[in-house]
Amino acid sequence: MFMQAQRSELSNLYLIAVPEGCDAAGETALLAGVAQSLRRTVRVLPTDFCTDPGAFVATLRSEPNSGVILPYLRETREFMAHTGSVVLEAGLPALLAGDCWVREGGDRASIPAGIDAPVLAPEAALAAWLGAEVPAAARCGLDLSAFGGSAVKNNPHVALFAELDTVPMMSRRCSRSDLSPTAVLAALEAPCAQSVALDRDVALAPLAQAGGSARLLEWRDRDISPELIELVRACRGKAAMQSVRVIPGERDSSDTMDMLQDAGVQRVVFEVDRIVGVESMPGSSCTVDELESWVVDARRLQMEIGVLLVVGIPGETRARGRSRVDVLRRLLPQHLRCIPFEPTGGHAVFGQCVDRGWWPPGDQAWIREVIRPLTQPSLNADDFVLNWGDSLNLQAEVEFSR
Repeated sequence: MFMQAQRSELSNLYLIAVPEGCDAAGETALLAGVAQSLRRTVRVLPTDFCTDPGAFVATLRSEPNSGVILPYLRETREFMAHTGSVVLEAGLPALLAGDCWVREGGDRASIPAGIDAPVLAPEAALAAWLGAEVPAAARCGLDLSAFGGSAVKNNPHVALFAELDTVPMMSRRCSRSDLSPTAVLAALEAPCAQSVALDRDVALAPLAQAGGSARLLEWRDRDISPELIELVRACRGKAAMQSVRVIPGERDSSDTMDMLQDAGVQRVVFEVDRIVGVESMPGSSCTVDELESWVVDARRLQMEIGVLLVVGIPGETRARGRSRVDVLRRLLPQHLRCIPFEPTGGHAVFGQCVDRGWWPPGDQAWIREVIRPLTQPSLNADDFVLNWGDSLNLQAEVEFSR
């Protein structure tokens, strides 16, 4: 008969990963690192493995003293609830943890009662579950060893623009108030109550875990900071290219781009999640029109521009979406990724979309394989498809122009 171990006796932890957006999502990689710092063995299992419950249960039971960690995001809630129910049927203890769980106040609706889900920061929840001391936030960063270490460089889905030999890096954990309102982009982060700079060895650990070098170091920080620039300088010579994300704000593009190039940056990535003439979402980044001067300076310095284009944002229309694509076609960045808008769980924009009746989508609420636009009056489903198609066509043009 299978016997469940006491929480403090768990030596092997299965970490459930959802192939959604970029692999090795921020909090999943953080939880892997926290577990390993507490001297537990971590094995990553993708949720699609749970489609065969028999094989899934057999794997969970293959190692003694095992438990399961379910990283929580609103957009994957039903996946984790189903997976958690299978884990409980297998007789293993399960922990649901994530900053989104804290932001939402720990709403247990649809979460099986037997799953432990304290309303604590993910590192605090995991440590408490195991009866261990809570590590400092600055000691909790990305950890790639459970994802295969150097093998992550062979997985194009780890990178923002599906490039091989890429290592994700992070210099700071952002605050909850700095999260992107777009779920896929927010999942890149490992937020905490207040922004905190990671200790240097923690921030540089993914590079060491990936073998000490890479073609591309992709810094996932949503914006630049002194700590990020210092680490970029420290990594010069470790990779052929380093990429950072920037929120333009009031920055002077010329001075900023000069500073970034001097530090060792070769690519700057922007989130285009605003549209001219539409009220900006709290926490959003920029319109395509704000990129004009940045593109000019990038060409002057022979630096690359990457764009994360969010399609279907609140207030978008068919005409505005078409105009945005026309501007991007003229600017022609070196890299483009199209992202369908879905509101970040626990974000102010999520509540606004729910209050207006735009979200969640009706009877297909949690089918992850289906793109589900907001049901907003300014952009019906047919027009969303047209805007999405225009954006994907532009993405193809960008890829073939390189």
